[in-house]
Amino acid sequence: MKFRYSFFTWAILVWMTFSSFVHQFHFSETLIEWIPRDGKMQMTIKVFTDDWDLAMLQASSADFDENAQRYLNEHVKISGSNDTIHWHYVGHERDGDLYYHYLETDRISFPEELTVQMNILMELYGDQKNLLNFRKDGQTKSLYFLDKNSIQHFNWAP
Repeated sequence: MKFRYSFFTWAILVWMTFSSFVHQFHFSETLIEWIPRDGKMQMTIKVFTDDWDLAMLQASSADFDENAQRYLNEHVKISGSNDTIHWHYVGHERDGDLYYHYLETDRISFPEELTVQMNILMELYGDQKNLLNFRKDGQTKSLYFLDKNSIQHFNWAP
């Protein structure tokens, strides 16, 4: 009886310890910033490491950055007036329980209008939310993605 009690107590303590580290919401935050001196846009995507690692379980390569680039090209689609905007994966860094992914465009004309589909991690979580912030000349505008099929349009004009 003493062994069962000790095992039960230990099992509950282990469960409480590990469950306290799991976040209860699914969220990503992305910043796209226009850099006028370079004629480029830069993107930073912030995601929880445990969610990202789960999404990468189906990856075909062992290379982290290669898998990230492939995944992000599939789940983040942005086009200007008539053209798809191509993003180059620059790299990533980890800070605690967050990954930061960095991307940038080639030199382009500033796109006044954008069409965006962003469904990062939505294949995993029905409650996934993706916030996308656009920054130009110190002004920020935002889009909020709640549905994996959602396509939103963005215009810098007032």
